Amino acid sequence: MTTTDFSVEFDLLYNNALSNSAPEINPYEKSLFLTQAQEEIIKEAYDDKKKGTSFESSEAIRRRLEELAVTQVAVYQPTLNSALNDIKMSVNSKFFEIENNVWYLLYERCNTTTKQLYIVPTALDQFSMLEDNPFKMPNRDRAWRLDVKNTINDIKVVEIISTQPLASYFYRYLKEPTPIVLTDLDVLFPGMDLTINGVSAETGCILNSEVHRIILKRAVELATAAYKENSLSNNIQLNNRNN
Repeated sequence: MTTTDFSVEFDLLYNNALSNSAPEINPYEKSLFLTQAQEEIIKEAYDDKKKGTSFESSEAIRRRLEELAVTQVAVYQPTLNSALNDIKMSVNSKFFEIENNVWYLLYERCNTTTKQLYIVPTALDQFSMLEDNPFKMPNRDRAWRLDVKNTINDIKVVEIISTQPLASYFYRYLKEPTPIVLTDLDVLFPGMDLTINGVSAETGCILNSEVHRIILKRAVELATAAYKENSLSNNIQLNNRNN
């Protein structure tokens, strides 16, 4: 669907849902609802993975999100590790730079010069409980991954804890989707500096067209709920003033 298609169909569904009683929604507001709907649908697919049902097990969901799935390899950088030495959680910590648009990590492993290591994502509180347990520590086939804030610049990094000499970090991830922006906001709203997730230029949905109307329907549901909630709130305030 083009941005025009999104806009026209949004108006049609929105007006039908509210029997033409709701106020008109401008392109900026529609873009906000569409972007929110897109993000919700992606996150729901990822949540299924956390529940033990990988979205890749479903052909339909895999096709919906294939434009967001990216594979990268980060090479060990001695200079980066020296710069972040003060924040390492373990003497066996190694830092790897990852892409800034990483939203969710789907698969990861570390490579030595001779073998591959399984990565165990580990929360900080888990690490605190396990670090002194020799039976739970990373071994020759396993490494821990901690999420960490880079203190020297805005580049994202991960902290891998392993006793092995790591050469690279292989990862596949869902990248953050670009927002759906139905029109050039600087043109429609000059001087207001409006953006959606930092984007002001007209931007279509990058996901597979199969999911476009699912996003559209969800966006209209969000807009309808927002209108009804606001209307209810206004009625309550009016009743309170009249009492």
